[in-house]
Amino acid sequence: MGGPTQQGWPAGNETNWHELFLEAVHAQSAVDVTFRFPYGSGKVIPEGSLYYADVTSPAKQQALVAFKMTGAEFESYLQSWLTLYGKPPMLKGIELDWSTDPANKVIRINNTGLRPDQKYKIVADEVTLTRACWAVPQHIQYHLLPDTVAAAVLQHIEQGNWPH
Repeated sequence: MGGPTQQGWPAGNETNWHELFLEAVHAQSAVDVTFRFPYGSGKVIPEGSLYYADVTSPAKQQALVAFKMTGAEFESYLQSWLTLYGKPPMLKGIELDWSTDPANKVIRINNTGLRPDQKYKIVADEVTLTRACWAVPQHIQYHLLPDTVAAAVLQHIEQGNWPH
């Protein structure tokens, strides 16, 4: 891949990109929950390196999609996701506790910390949402967030506001 690392950026790996992205989206879009499918970039990342361009590039390229669901609806959505992919997306804003029953091949969500009847504002990147958009209830309408939010997310990352 080559190129110098940005001064002050923490050591890490591809997972850190997604964590930084979620942290920035959460901070800049005033949402309750952010989530992302940790898809691979195809890049080889040297051990212990986190390149500035690798973090900012996904932030520039992904449209942000917002929608509202009750806690029960989002839990059902996550249940469908877990059933299909066998693991949850990366999440910020909730504590997801889930378990598997290998004998019956059942995945259970034990706790999300969300109230079933309360509505929550949720944001994902467009790629993530399309991974399981079939599980979104038909009455749920979602929309793209303005470019200004995406720009604010990028600026948040560029200012070095990563999780510690």
